[in-house]
Amino acid sequence: MLIPSQRSAPATTGLDDSSSDGTTATGEPELAAALTTCRKLRTKFAFLPLNTADNEPVYWQTGDGSTAVYWCLRTMECAGPDGGLAHASLCRGDRACYACHGE
Repeated sequence: MLIPSQRSAPATTGLDDSSSDGTTATGEPELAAALTTCRKLRTKFAFLPLNTADNEPVYWQTGDGSTAVYWCLRTMECAGPDGGLAHASLCRGDRACYACHGE
């Protein structure tokens, strides 16, 4: 198991290269603001950078992965504290148990 100081740097996703106008160096809209999943939501895909066959980044927070299994860090189950299913498309700001990334 690697400790954080030993981990290799993840592949560049464009999220770190944003300019003051909210776009990345490549001109793409900044995805960090668009991906508003709960910070307590997890999937195995959250721990490694993913790319398409065209080398485009894939963000697990969009919920597009057909084989992704999600869980809530508060309950450590596939349902959140409110009893609702834990999924990237469902764990958003309108849920009572939602935790934003600024908390």
